[in-house]
Amino acid sequence: MLTGQLPLSINPRKLAHAETRIAGSILVTDLPRFAEAILDPSGEVALDLQFLVDEEGFYVVQGTLSVEVKLTCQRCLQVMRLPLSVTCNLAIVWHEEAAKAVPAHYDPVIVAEANVALTDLVEDELILALPIVARHELTECHFEGNVEASDQDGDDNAEANTPSRENPFQVLASLKTDT
Repeated sequence: MLTGQLPLSINPRKLAHAETRIAGSILVTDLPRFAEAILDPSGEVALDLQFLVDEEGFYVVQGTLSVEVKLTCQRCLQVMRLPLSVTCNLAIVWHEEAAKAVPAHYDPVIVAEANVALTDLVEDELILALPIVARHELTECHFEGNVEASDQDGDDNAEANTPSRENPFQVLASLKTDT
């Protein structure tokens, strides 16, 4: 098992043959594309990855990645904290054709070179784990026009508290004539 100072580049095939486990942490600032997608790039990604060759002969990386990130809630535009926990189940392949043969329970990762940067492997998985639209839970959101949250607070008279608006098509009804 490799712990402590993690290697910058790894040979996943050699690690798989040796059934190596890598555990440690990587600074979020060392993952530039991931750091760009979140508000605050401070913190560390905890990782625990097991490299092995499965029964079918695939070079496999299994494990977990975890980090807490800050994103902008797209409903209220306030900062929200989101704990990310990613389960990796990857098959290392050499080219696109080999990726097509990977069983459905693995996600293929194409590694054309013998060595790959460990940060690249981790960064791609974290980017894929980010939500498409970041939003607080309704009860935690600070959006003032959040009707659903006020309904959950036990306000049974939500319709009575909603201001009535004039129907813009009401004028058309007066113009209609029977012929």
